[in-house]
Amino acid sequence: YLIGANIPPYQPKNAPPDYAPERQRKLLLNKSEIKRLIEKTKEKG
Repeated sequence: YLIGANIPPYQPKNAPPDYAPERQRKLLLNKSEIKRLIEKTKEKG
């Protein structure tokens, strides 16, 4: 899950009234993409 990210609506005028830009979202990633994200978050700099 992606937690704490702010994802604004693509079309603000067409967004539903209950749209929550900071809700938890499930990411569709394969194992290598997840591994790469974990490595990037552990990097310094």
